[in-house]
Amino acid sequence: MNGVSLFSRSVGVGPPDAVVIHGGPSAGHISLLPAIDALARGRRLRYYDQRGCGRSPVRPETPLGWREHLDDLRALIDHWQINEATIVGHSWGALLGLIFAIRHPGHVQRMLLVTPAPVNSQFRGEYLDNLNRRTLDLGIIAKQRELLRSDLRRRHPDEFRKRAFQLSLAPFLKHPSAVLGVEPFRISHRARAAVWRSLGNYDLTDDLFKLSVQALVIHGRHDLIPLSSSTRIAELLGARVEVFENSGHMPFFEEHDLFLEISEEFLRIEDS
Repeated sequence: MNGVSLFSRSVGVGPPDAVVIHGGPSAGHISLLPAIDALARGRRLRYYDQRGCGRSPVRPETPLGWREHLDDLRALIDHWQINEATIVGHSWGALLGLIFAIRHPGHVQRMLLVTPAPVNSQFRGEYLDNLNRRTLDLGIIAKQRELLRSDLRRRHPDEFRKRAFQLSLAPFLKHPSAVLGVEPFRISHRARAAVWRSLGNYDLTDDLFKLSVQALVIHGRHDLIPLSSSTRIAELLGARVEVFENSGHMPFFEEHDLFLEISEEFLRIEDS
């Protein structure tokens, strides 16, 4: 598809169908499991791994910018014969879904935007500052250096990779220790860098103001992404924001039952 082979997975029975877009850009759909699978009751969820992520590897020269990701998403939605898509997007996946809705008006009916990536580069700058502070506060860099100096990579490579993953994810959760309950997933640093480089000094605010789509925005109170970015997205879309008081960037994991209740209510109303 568009010169690459994309891994996809479906769960549940549809129609209706919902297209689930993972974050990162780097994580792969496994970063959403098993939590998001619970939304498959009464609908089919269609996951995929974006190019260069998860089980969709690409050659080193393959472009990984936002335009390629957008074309891939359009090709998949066409392949699945979905005329008016329901999109469930996490982080960058929510932003990609918004870009798709902007570029293909009329092809998206509703959107569940979970801790969406910043709406513009200014908010992204605030997010990066928050990430740097949080990383320093938790002493992550020192712990990463200590891990690299140890012989754990030689003695127990799987445990080394697991520990490295936990250190990289810990700043994104309200309680860093909660990372012990997250199943490790592979992160593609090349894919992440390529997308943000291609976006440059981006700003979606004018485009979102013109967009007509039913949406719900979910934001973790302790997310490193500014709440003001999520509220701005909601304002522009005429949507509501649900703030999860005990979550960081992964409310579907950190407050799973509440996430399921609110998300299911939104999707059920729209499905009826």
